[in-house]
Amino acid sequence: MPRVGPLSHAETQNREIEGVILKYLNIRGITRTQLFKQAGIKRGTYYLRLNDTDDFKVGELKNIYRVLNVPKEERLQL
Repeated sequence: MPRVGPLSHAETQNREIEGVILKYLNIRGITRTQLFKQAGIKRGTYYLRLNDTDDFKVGELKNIYRVLNVPKEERLQL
């Protein structure tokens, strides 16, 4: 099995943001389709941004967090 080095800061951040989104999709019982519609983001755009979360616009993340009702404490960690 190949050795895997430590994750870069960017990769760690990508995983944290994706984890928060997935966590609150599950907790709130919201489907991704509902999230896209309510946050005003296209499906393809969401998945492109998720691959490199630095590409998310601040407004897009704010809308996603608003729809998922992510607590402010958890938003600040990112």
